[in-house]
Amino acid sequence: MRYIQKIWIMVMILLILVMKSYAIDIDIISPEKDITNETQIKLISTIVSTSNLVDCNYSVDQETHSINCSTTSYVLNTTLNLSQEGRHFIQICARDESNQTSCEQKEIEIDYTAPSIVLVNPSNGEEINEKEVKLEVVTDEESKCRYSDNPENFESMDAMDTLNNLLHKTLLVGLEEGEYNYYVKCRDRAGNIVSITTNFIVNLPPEVSVYIEEETPKKDDTYILKAGTYTIVLEASEPIKTASLYYQFNDESAKHVINLISTEDKKKWKGYLIISKGTQNKAGSFYYSVKDYDDLSSSGSETMFLVDTIPPDMVDSFGYNYENNTVVLKWHHPYQDEVEKYRLYKKDKPGVGYTDLLSEIESDTYEDVNIEEGETYYYRVSAVDAAGNEGTLSQELKVVIPVKEEEKPRLDPEVEKRLNDTKRDINLLLLDIENTITELDSKDGEEADMISILGLTASLRGIKNKVNSLKNQLGAIDASMDKSEAMNRLSNIEKSIETYKAAIPKTLEIISKKSWIQGGVEQEPLIVEKYMLVKKKTKEGYNDYLSRVKQLEDEVIINGEAWKVRVIYLDGKEKEYIVIEKNVDYREFTGKEDIVEYIPKTLSTSSDGIIFKTTPKIIEKDPIVYWDYGSITGRITYYLEGSDLGEVLNTKTLVMPVIEEDNSITGAAVTENTGIIRTIWDNIIMITGIIAILGLVAYYYFYIRPSSPLIDQQQGEITTMIEPSNSQDLSLKIKTYNNLLRHYNTVRKTSDPLLRNNALLLANRLKALYTEIMLELKLREAEMAARNKDIATLSYLLDDIEELYDRAKSIGASQELIYRANKELHTFKRFIVENDPFTTRMGGYKNGV
Repeated sequence: MRYIQKIWIMVMILLILVMKSYAIDIDIISPEKDITNETQIKLISTIVSTSNLVDCNYSVDQETHSINCSTTSYVLNTTLNLSQEGRHFIQICARDESNQTSCEQKEIEIDYTAPSIVLVNPSNGEEINEKEVKLEVVTDEESKCRYSDNPENFESMDAMDTLNNLLHKTLLVGLEEGEYNYYVKCRDRAGNIVSITTNFIVNLPPEVSVYIEEETPKKDDTYILKAGTYTIVLEASEPIKTASLYYQFNDESAKHVINLISTEDKKKWKGYLIISKGTQNKAGSFYYSVKDYDDLSSSGSETMFLVDTIPPDMVDSFGYNYENNTVVLKWHHPYQDEVEKYRLYKKDKPGVGYTDLLSEIESDTYEDVNIEEGETYYYRVSAVDAAGNEGTLSQELKVVIPVKEEEKPRLDPEVEKRLNDTKRDINLLLLDIENTITELDSKDGEEADMISILGLTASLRGIKNKVNSLKNQLGAIDASMDKSEAMNRLSNIEKSIETYKAAIPKTLEIISKKSWIQGGVEQEPLIVEKYMLVKKKTKEGYNDYLSRVKQLEDEVIINGEAWKVRVIYLDGKEKEYIVIEKNVDYREFTGKEDIVEYIPKTLSTSSDGIIFKTTPKIIEKDPIVYWDYGSITGRITYYLEGSDLGEVLNTKTLVMPVIEEDNSITGAAVTENTGIIRTIWDNIIMITGIIAILGLVAYYYFYIRPSSPLIDQQQGEITTMIEPSNSQDLSLKIKTYNNLLRHYNTVRKTSDPLLRNNALLLANRLKALYTEIMLELKLREAEMAARNKDIATLSYLLDDIEELYDRAKSIGASQELIYRANKELHTFKRFIVENDPFTTRMGGYKNGV
């Protein structure tokens, strides 16, 4: 047996060598694509032989056409008219003088029929009661879909996320009340485009705020109330039919109802809160419940307040210093943390009382310059807490102003006035900076993240240091300085103050947000080419490395989030920024990969205009940049000035596998003999490969196929995946949904009450059918992900399936489908537990199984 196998292998080697020495090479250059919507196809092919050609022909769908070829090479260039849709078979054959024959084949599909959109959500006229909605369409064939709120060409629209090339969706966020029209276009593999328009109405529950009408002290958005009566206002975003309001202290279970009276527009409702002096320090909150005229309800807790009816203690020391014609008053309070401010009282005779207020001060020092030589003044001071409770007046302080013995040199009056004004402006600016830092530090959630990424607080502290430097410069201006020089210095300081005002961020607000999962990367060949130029010497060629990148792209999950942020500055000007964060999830990271970020010119024309959290290496300033994985651990963060949030979907992230450097001798060192040796070696490798393939085929045919049920099982799974047993049921449901939708759109506009009642029944049935169809599609996707052991995709799908399963139960969907969904949910969760080595990916599934 082994002897026969050796002879068979030798015969095959001889046949291959003979065939190689008399080879005819046929290369079909055009058509390149295997599917098109064009009916006139350019057929271009080259025929090259080692000896003269004697007979050539080409056939289209078994219709043969002869070619006059009598040399060793021939170029076929003709146009085929293929008007019939479907697959067409092209074959080119040639024979040479030695009677060697070779044929090359290609199959092409003609498709000029646009795809159909069989399902769209939300449906026309549907009412939405939330600020965000999933825009979803289902096509009857593989397609790419885009959407826009304006009728635009396909390429200008925003891309939708595509699952299994049939279900396409995107999340619309930040919706306000009103009617919306969205245009969706889908393009199949042949380039045919179908379009559809859907409109829906957003009707939101009323938004409510509760506040105190009187000017009342606040700290961190919390009212601080002393004894008294307060007007409580409940204000809604729209007229409301009913409203109720009560407050509750945190240490009590009792609810204190506030009786409300509405204003004419029904948007504002007012009531009264009475705090008695006997109420001890407490913390409370307001709770509201409202209903608008569409019977949409809104309830919650709005404003917190603290009750403080106990005044602070009296200051325990009060004194002064006299210098430079100024009385510097200073005092001390035993509990300074409880004091919000101080009130200073002054009189030119004894008996200072609460009617002799001089000033309110937040510090424990005051400089009184409004004095005259030889006069006597009397002062008292009191402490005031955050609620406005004022403590007892201090002991009276007597101050005698001495008479100056000699006149000291003074600043020019004009310089002195301008100096004092500038000093006041600097103090106010420092106060603004401190208030802004406190305001920004109080933010939480996404706003706090944006403040950190944009570096607003750090920038403010840097400006504060510069403003303090200006304060020191003011101290250098004295009477010994020439007036013109002093005025020039003051002018420069004033210009600096205006510059700093323009750089101080007053507040930050998030305008909108996008979240997406990156799909295919059309710029992949360009990015790989630029990247390989930077890496220079490599063992791999461009095509081989591009293939590795494409393979790795299928294994990487890239989640993106982007925010459109507006920063309002102290001078009233505004700037808008786009902040982008991406998470690169790949189980097999070695830590040596590079992560490349492509940013379109529509976002930024140069990398110089982008601020990266971690500084990247520049591939091209167009911009294309990259990091080594270890420097960012799979998370990319950057921001830039801009306003078009939709463009972030055109940013692309690629994970580049490790490139081995080529240290071999190149260029002139490669001799002709080396080329001959390499040719022989290539032939040996090719023959060895063919023998290995033939051996595997023989092994399969004689040893595996007859006895193993594995192949039949896999074939059965593939058939089930392509043609599910219940595919007819799903197709019938989709057809039923479309028929009901057309009927619903007809009857819902009628004035007949009986027909309108039918429209309501149809709408409920449509919602149930839609839920069943979507649940079927998601279950099929999950089955495919489980077969491929794609744990990441399966984990994301389970969230959607659970949501659809709960909805199906609540609307009375098919019990058979509900039972199957419940059973498969448990199966998929157990499958993840048994196959996912990363327990952090599991979330709550392990506990739920």
